Amino acid sequence: MSAYSQRKLYRSRYGMIFGVCQGLADWKELPVGMVRLVTFIIFMATGVFPVLVIYLGLAFFLPVEPRDDDRHRGGDDRDDSGPRNYRERKARKEKEWDQRFYDRR
Repeated sequence: MSAYSQRKLYRSRYGMIFGVCQGLADWKELPVGMVRLVTFIIFMATGVFPVLVIYLGLAFFLPVEPRDDDRHRGGDDRDDSGPRNYRERKARKEKEWDQRFYDRR
């Protein structure tokens, strides 16, 4: 089993509204803006009510993402070897890019 398939779905502590879209984006390794846009389009196309019920259900039933100190005490099954979310992965890629082309020694 890969580390990708072992990741759990959580509500993010850093999301805008309940952290559901941010949690989905982190779980599937997608840009959060795209997840929010798709959610909004489906929200408007279905007449608001169905997506609102699903969104609030996810906000109520999904566990909140554990804090970093909780993970070290065994509160999370995620792999700690790599970046946790899209922003951290993007920052790491940008740093690697800069090192590759500008920090030649």
